[in-house]
Parts: sequence; C-alpha cells; structure tokens
Amino acid sequence: MKHLSSVLILILFTQLVLAQTYKVGDAVSIEWKGKWYPGKILEVKNSGYKISYDGYGEDWYETVTTERLKPAGNSTSTTTNNAQPTNKTVNSSAFATISETSYKGVETIWDIDLGSDGKTLACANAYGRLTILNATDLSLIADIKIADNPASSACINKDCNLIAISDSEGKIYIYKKSTTGWDLDKTITSYSGAYNMRFSPVSNDLYIAGAPKEDYTKVTIDVYDIAANKVKLNFLKSTNGSHSVSCISLSKDGSKLAIAIANSKKGIEVYETATGKLAYRIEHKADVSTVAFSPDGNSLVSGGTDKMVTLWNTATKKAVWTSAWNNDYVRGVAFAPNGTTVAACGSGNGPKIKVYDAASGKIKAELGTTNAGGNAVCYAASSTVVYTALTTYGDIAKVPIVYMAAIPQ
Repeated sequence: MKHLSSVLILILFTQLVLAQTYKVGDAVSIEWKGKWYPGKILEVKNSGYKISYDGYGEDWYETVTTERLKPAGNSTSTTTNNAQPTNKTVNSSAFATISETSYKGVETIWDIDLGSDGKTLACANAYGRLTILNATDLSLIADIKIADNPASSACINKDCNLIAISDSEGKIYIYKKSTTGWDLDKTITSYSGAYNMRFSPVSNDLYIAGAPKEDYTKVTIDVYDIAANKVKLNFLKSTNGSHSVSCISLSKDGSKLAIAIANSKKGIEVYETATGKLAYRIEHKADVSTVAFSPDGNSLVSGGTDKMVTLWNTATKKAVWTSAWNNDYVRGVAFAPNGTTVAACGSGNGPKIKVYDAASGKIKAELGTTNAGGNAVCYAASSTVVYTALTTYGDIAKVPIVYMAAIPQ
C-alpha cells in the first residue's frame, strides 16, 4: 500500500511538472520527423501545446505533446532561425562584415524589390504572404497573409511608405506604413492576373503588367493612380498569344518603360511614360523573360529562353555583348546603381547569381552554390551587394528562399 501511494504521488508530481513546463510565449525547440526546429508556445491545451514554427505561417501551427518539445536552444537541427541568419564573414563597405546571408523557409519567393531607403526588402511569397525583410541582414520585419493563393509580384514606392503586392488571381493589395507596422490601405480588383508591377521612381504611380478582369486572354500595361484609385494611362492592350509579359522596368528618371515579351512578338518594347506611346522595339529570336534599364538609360540588359544575358545599346538597338548564364533559362536581371556590373539569376545548375562586367560582359563573380532557381534579382544602393528570390519545393527543412551576397571587390 505504501509502495502504491508512492507511485501515485510520483505520477501526480510528474503530471504537475509536465503541465507547468511551458507557458504561452515560451521559445522552444520542436521535433518534426526526427529533427528539431525553433518555435514558440501559442496556447496551453489539455492535450498538449499549440505551437508555431519560427518563420512558418499559420498552415504549420499544430498541437504537440511534451515528448516533442525541448527548451529553446536544445536543438540538434542545422536549420537556422530566420531572425538570426548565418553569415560568412567577408569585408563589405556597405554591410560591415555581412557578405553571404540567407532567409530560409519552405515557400518560393516569386519577386523581390528593395526600397530606396536601402533597408526594406518586399517579397512576394508563394504561400500568399507579403514577407518584408530587413535588407541589411535579412531578418524578418513582417509576414502578412494577403490571400490563400500565391503572391506573384511585390514592389515599394519611392518614399518607402507603400508596398503593392498582387496574388495569382489578379488582386492587388496596397499596404501603407504606419507607426505600428504595415496596414492594408486599398485593394484593386480590376485584373484577373497581375504578372509584374513596379512603382514609378518619381511618383506614386503603379505600373501594372496584367490581364483585365473582363478578358483573361488579353494583356494590358496600365499606369494606376494610387491616390485617385483608377487607371490614368494605358500603354498596351494585346492578346497573350502576341505579348506574354513577365517583367517591366522603368528608367531611373521615370521617362521610359521597358517590357520583356515572349510569344509571337518576342523582344523588348520601350514606351514613353508621358504619353504611353511606343518609342521603339528591340527584336529578339528567343522569348525575353526579364529586362532592366541601366542607370543612365543608355543600355538595357535582358535574359530569357536563349540561356543568355544580353546588353543592348538603346540608341542603336543592337546587342553590345552576350554572355552565357547557365544551362537553363534566365529569369531575373538587374543593373548595379553605379552602372559598372550586371547581375543575373535563373534556372539550372551552378551559382545562385552571376555578376557580369557591364562594359565587357565578362563574368566578374559567381555567388552561391546549389541553385534552387532564381526568380528575381536586385542590388543594394552600394552596388556591392545583390539579392535573389529563390524557388523551393515545400520541404519542411528550411532552405534559402532569399539569398544575399557581397560582390568581391
């Protein structure tokens, strides 16, 4: 009887200890399929603890028992917490000792845009989220659920107080910066698809490449007046079979708009933003998927299904140089703000980013290994740091979805 009482006391004591082990808000390590991941206690339940995984959305919330929990820091996983990226140290004048950093997750990032403040990186997340990162170290600023379907494009206005993000059904959400974070300001519902968007560098006009709601087989390029909440100018109305547009780029002074075109009209078209009129075309034999202006507006860089990066002279409309990207398609290109280099990303084996000398087309640097597929690339204002948005395949083990690297000087 005495032995039985001791056993009962031990059981009750164990249950009491387990019940008091964790409380709401505690940081913990959580076991999932044999590996441990950092997370947080959201709620204490009779059946266990409702938890969240750091860097994962609500889809990953679950209730677990104490057997799958450890105090924070007792993790055997090599997975890195999003808020504490792992850096390789190399000297960089713009970013102190940070030269290679990844923001990790399980969701593809389809588009990225860096604000003119050099601090804010807006990301279109395949899990229907607006992910906002600190550009200096890729730590998370905000992760906002916008839709149940993937986000396709994201961009920041010149004053860095507006972010536009679109979803795969064509809805465009405008978020405005407040004292407490980012608040939904308005929703644009006049499109069935919004493939790529960019704010004007000189105004708050939003340039939209998409499909009108009345006919998803059409392609339109519109200038949207955010303040008036309406289209103020149309550049293009065509069929998707003629113009398939996946990328737009504005010149630094805002006077020109370039669009990358696939299908029968493959090439590059450049429009006058004041009038919406076509200024000129650059013909190409392959589909063009990405295009970007040089800072002085005298050059364009493009990439596409020919697996090449090409620099064009905007006066002669002729190629200055062509250089191989990889064994697959080019999906993103960007000009350095100082005009000296060009960065590219895309599919295929090899590096995550290639950096080319803008004058000669020679490869200056290959950054990162194990390329998962780059979707967009951009530079920091210093011209010494580049970012790329990456594809992933939904593996629970976090992999880089935004990658940042310093260019060897």
